Amino acid sequence: MSERLSYDLNPEMIDILAREFDARAIVDKFTEGLKAGRQAGELGKEIFGAHGEAWAKRTLELGEKYTDQTYENLKLAAKRVKQLVFPHVPQRFIEIGYLATQPFEALAVEQNNHYAFIFTVPECATYTALKEKCGEEVAAQLPCREACLAFNKTIYKVLNMAAGLEMTATLPVDGFCRFVAVNQNAG
Repeated sequence: MSERLSYDLNPEMIDILAREFDARAIVDKFTEGLKAGRQAGELGKEIFGAHGEAWAKRTLELGEKYTDQTYENLKLAAKRVKQLVFPHVPQRFIEIGYLATQPFEALAVEQNNHYAFIFTVPECATYTALKEKCGEEVAAQLPCREACLAFNKTIYKVLNMAAGLEMTATLPVDGFCRFVAVNQNAG
C-alpha cells in the first residue's frame, strides 16, 4: 500500500526557499552595487534578473521533489485534459515561489483559465527592503521587478509553455504588482 500524500505544500520546501531567496540578502547585494557606482536600472536587470531565474529553477526543482496530493491529482487530470496544463501547472510553482518568499498567505489570483493567468502581489518583502536600504527614490524605480519577471518567464520557459508575460501594475503606483501571462497557444 502506498503512502498517501498531504494536500498541503511541504513546510520544509517552503523553509528552504525562504532561506535561499531571502529578500534582504538580494537587496544587500544590489545595495553594494549601487555603492560601487552602478546604475539602478542596469544593476537591477543583472542582479534581480539572475535572482529571479535561480528562484524559479529552485522552485521547480523543490516543487517536483516535495510533491503533494493536489499536484499529483492535477498531473493526472492534465494528462486527460490538456487544457488544464496552462495555467494550473505553472500556477502551482508560482504560488510556491511567492508564498515561500513573501509576507502573504495566499496569492491573489484574478484569472486562471486556458487563456490567461493573472495574479497580484499585494505586498512585497523585496520592495520593502529596497525602501529601507536604498530609499524611496530607488525603490520607486522598481529594480526588483526584474526578479519577478525573470521568475515568471523562467517558470513558463522550463515548463515549455508559450506565454506572453507583462507587468500591468506596480506597488509604487497602484499599491500592488500585477502579472499577466497570456497563453499564446490558446485558440
